[in-house]
Amino acid sequence: MTTKCQSKEYSKRRSVFFVILTIVFTAMILCSSCSQKRNHDKIAKDYNRATKLKPKEASAYYNRGIAWLAKGNFDKAINDFNMVIELNPNDINAYYKRGVAWGAKGDNDRAIKDFNKVVELNPKNINAYYDRGVIWQSKGDLDKAIKDYNKVVELDPQNVYAYRYRGTAYAIKKDFEKALKDYMRAIELNPNDVYVYYSRGLIWDFMGDSDKAIKDFNKVIELDPQYLHAYFLRGKNWKKKGDFGKAINDIDQAIKLDPQNAEAYNSIAWIYATCPVSKYRNGKYAIQYAKKAVELEENHITLDTLAAAYAQNGKFDKAIETQQKAIDLIENKDAINRYKNRLDLYEKNKSYHAQ
Repeated sequence: MTTKCQSKEYSKRRSVFFVILTIVFTAMILCSSCSQKRNHDKIAKDYNRATKLKPKEASAYYNRGIAWLAKGNFDKAINDFNMVIELNPNDINAYYKRGVAWGAKGDNDRAIKDFNKVVELNPKNINAYYDRGVIWQSKGDLDKAIKDYNKVVELDPQNVYAYRYRGTAYAIKKDFEKALKDYMRAIELNPNDVYVYYSRGLIWDFMGDSDKAIKDFNKVIELDPQYLHAYFLRGKNWKKKGDFGKAINDIDQAIKLDPQNAEAYNSIAWIYATCPVSKYRNGKYAIQYAKKAVELEENHITLDTLAAAYAQNGKFDKAIETQQKAIDLIENKDAINRYKNRLDLYEKNKSYHAQ
């Protein structure tokens, strides 16, 4: 089991993770038009000739812009869409694609401005509402994002992505009831959506419902056996339930998938050092994993675990020295007493075992 201090630290990371997921999928969505495998260089050259032959032909600039966009040359794409708009100020597609290009470049304000123009010209353009919602979400304006996703659902009740990302927006806002409702609808529309199962598992984990969290992480691993975060979080929930053998197996699998994951090393070391069930305590393994965690990310949490590992192995001098380092790094004054209580144990040549 983790201490309350460790739990608070990891809860913060879970909250940040919701935001990270949103940003990652924002990039995926906005760049989705760039994933086609075609000979875009040849296409661009063909339209180069077309623009020379007919310099006032908007379609040539538009199609070349699409080729540049697919190739990932966003500046050239934007220049071509600018030309289309100059020739035809009401070309909805040019505004939309230019918005996608701005978004892919990370210029969210200009992307939003173009998507605004699209919905002004066509109030039923689902893609513009959706992409604008994704950008609002990546900017942290969740209410505006939800408003746009609402519009997408109104126009297209079968749009799984709108439910998916609206659910994430609600989750970040800690409105878990609405988030779970959206995730359930997304799963009805696409029963094999790994992201939705994982995101719902995060909510169950955050709410302390380990059984439901484990069930969702099981599904994630069934669909994607390489999804390391699902192993790690399933392991943490096994630990909460007191099934330390399964916890060790899952967290160890997470380490195999990501050998640089400090949190996973720390978590498994904590079990080996402090497990309330004696058969799972192993001082040698505790030190091995805890040292690796400190090597990857030295902070008061990993040092606290290393100190507990030293104590479990009977190396109380090192436990005292390491625990004092951990205490010196603590910024949260409320946590100091818990750390000092463990230090007192080590000074009495006693190891710490979680309750």
